[in-house]
Amino acid sequence: MLCKHTLQFAASLVIVFATLATAQVPDSLWTRYYNSGESEICFGIDETTDNGLILAGYALLDTGATAVLIKTGPNGSPFWSRTFGDNEQAYCVLQTADGSYLVGGSSTNEEGNSSTWLMKASSTGDSVWSRTFGGISGEDCRSIVATSDGGYLLAGNTTSFGEGDNDAWIVKTDANGGGLWTRTVGSDGSDQCIDAIRTSDNGYVFVGQTDSLATWGGVDAWIVKLNSQGDTLWSRTFGGQEFEFFYSVQEAQDGGYVAAGATQSNSAGSYDFFIAKTDANGNGQWTHTYGDIGDDECSEIRALPDGGFILSGPTGSFDNNAYGTWILRTDALGDTLWSKVIRPDTTGYGFCGILLSDGGYAFAGGGLRISNGRQDMLVTKIGAIPLPVTQSVTPLPSEFALSNFPNPFNPVTTIQFSMPQAGHATLTLFDVNGRQIETLLNDNLTSGEYHVSFDGANLPSGTYFARVQANTSAATHKIVLLK
Repeated sequence: MLCKHTLQFAASLVIVFATLATAQVPDSLWTRYYNSGESEICFGIDETTDNGLILAGYALLDTGATAVLIKTGPNGSPFWSRTFGDNEQAYCVLQTADGSYLVGGSSTNEEGNSSTWLMKASSTGDSVWSRTFGGISGEDCRSIVATSDGGYLLAGNTTSFGEGDNDAWIVKTDANGGGLWTRTVGSDGSDQCIDAIRTSDNGYVFVGQTDSLATWGGVDAWIVKLNSQGDTLWSRTFGGQEFEFFYSVQEAQDGGYVAAGATQSNSAGSYDFFIAKTDANGNGQWTHTYGDIGDDECSEIRALPDGGFILSGPTGSFDNNAYGTWILRTDALGDTLWSKVIRPDTTGYGFCGILLSDGGYAFAGGGLRISNGRQDMLVTKIGAIPLPVTQSVTPLPSEFALSNFPNPFNPVTTIQFSMPQAGHATLTLFDVNGRQIETLLNDNLTSGEYHVSFDGANLPSGTYFARVQANTSAATHKIVLLK
């Protein structure tokens, strides 16, 4: 089975021997609007195995809302669009290993009480099954995480359970959406979960906001680490005397975490982009704010192969304070390399974003169009994000080594290996049964660090082994594809 991969040979040589003088800003490639006749907005996005996109959000109705699921091609052209229910809102989506889609959000009954909602849709968008979880008040799902046992973790909020007015609520399910266990996290105030990820140790990290645990009053940004059973390992807050929020989180290359959101305490305007870097135990290492005189809120952060980050979210600071999407590229320490504002039509802003297998970035949200006066779903794609190189004099590697990041990955990871001596090298991928899947590299190489970008979009989820052999040395490394 053929899998896409790219050897970053030239980039590796540049990393060892040269310095990039200027950062290049990628071009905007296209913007698409989607509408079924009502005002719509997108909150969830994932890349599909055919290099298209799956979008999830909702349309506002006179009687409530209906969940919307849209499948596109690689250039954003719509393949199909589906709506579900008359009082459902979708906040997150992911493609499963069998090519289907999982949609998470909330479902509201006639009494006005909401439940966590999980739906599986077929590859053509038809509902396969639907599940709700909750109590007598209100629950929702803000993030879906695929788990190592083939099930899913739903991260969201509850007002039915827990200690306070609102607590973070974690629901673990099996592959068919059957509930296995739940956890509440919070104290006696209002504590909210907005995003979650699975970590390399098979635990989980979620982020959001808390007033129960705020140090100075107001609301603090909140990050929490859970083990594989949902038990809290640590909880940390970041904030000042006003309001701070985390909307998105990623695991960093050093095993720590980086969370992004917004700050009011230290802002130039109403709110500024705010990111915080922690070590593996949640201890703060550095924070950064970015913004101007308007309202700037970072709703998405993604880790890049070079250790840096791409941030995106709504901004009202530029173009005469008309709302657009601000995209900001940083290095591994949070220092800005470049930024750009994208504002199609009248106003348009992105709430969710994703790194794509071709190296580009797509963000989705909502946009008010001049042509119809409605708010439509909006998606914009920008070109491949250049990886800056900074090293000019670096010692050659002293030992043979093999690793990859991220791990687990979906569907792209970077396999890195070091060559202390020049020689012939092969890099091969095997499945758990020892069957060779593909030879990723077979070439004569000089000594140095090498990076191979591997795309497993056409492979099923599972454990694989990368093996590199050069001269008389060999190394094998386990990689986990988790869709």
